[in-house]
Amino acid sequence: ISTLGNDEYLEGYAIKVAREWGIGEETKDNGVLLLIAKDDRQLRIEVGRGLEGDLTDAEAGRIVRNTLAPAFRAGNYVAGIEAAVRNVTAQVEDTPELDTSAGQPDSSNSTSFLADVFTWVFFSLIWIFPWLGSLFARTKSWWAGGVVGLLAGLLVAFVFGWAIWALGLALVTSLLGLFLDKAVSENYTERKKHGEDPSWWAGGTIFPGGGSSSGTWGRGGGGGFGGGGFSGGGSSGSW
Repeated sequence: ISTLGNDEYLEGYAIKVAREWGIGEETKDNGVLLLIAKDDRQLRIEVGRGLEGDLTDAEAGRIVRNTLAPAFRAGNYVAGIEAAVRNVTAQVEDTPELDTSAGQPDSSNSTSFLADVFTWVFFSLIWIFPWLGSLFARTKSWWAGGVVGLLAGLLVAFVFGWAIWALGLALVTSLLGLFLDKAVSENYTERKKHGEDPSWWAGGTIFPGGGSSSGTWGRGGGGGFGGGGFSGGGSSGSW
């Protein structure tokens, strides 16, 4: 999260989230929550009752001090979280081997992050622009999605300097745009014919029925959580 706010404190908020989400298996209470308040520069490992014998407060504190805090101070958030997860898993599986490498500057982390950003931007441009084009032009003409897809492919090729691949990529994204426009238009037309809202991906509402939903935050949707037995075990820290 960004910040806890004025009315919350770290330990209480961690227990509240862990219980409301029902983290862990219902009969074992074997959940672990890693709470990071980035703007407050605070973090906590909250341990379920069923794991307190395997992941003690002292061991959780070691992970906070020796793995998470150094990594976060160095700006290696992803690496720190990954190392902490490995350490928690090893501790629970009784193969403790504290990984503190996340706190050290590592050029491979930066390279990996840039690669992730590159991949996300690439696929976002390829999919989102043709899809938006098909939404704006639904039921009017299928070719509009193809045109938007063509432009998206040329834009991606230009942004990433792929002049040699421009035509091929533009062809692929153009066909993708035509397909999306066809699917969106057919869904929109068919559902409107029966007096129904189109599917969310065809421009309908994400939560059909127009009402508001209530319940415990994070528990909806039939997830696999059922635990939530937390009594304050774990450790907090800052960076």
